[in-house]
Amino acid sequence: MIRSMKLDGSEALFLRATRDTKAERVGVPWMAMEVGAAQLAIKYRDIYSRADQALEQRRAIHHRRRDLPLPHGR
Repeated sequence: MIRSMKLDGSEALFLRATRDTKAERVGVPWMAMEVGAAQLAIKYRDIYSRADQALEQRRAIHHRRRDLPLPHGR
């Protein structure tokens, strides 16, 4: 069940709601938590990579204009 569960899906929402009632406890195997964290890390790494590419393209297009600063001192 956990392998096919999406973190933003209805099953996960149900488990969170159950946990939040504090009337029942919800347990998840540690390995399932590790796999979920790894999937999120890969997702965010890919998103960061695309954002970094967009900034590089912006720099290439506007390399002579100094009035368009890049964030974080790039």
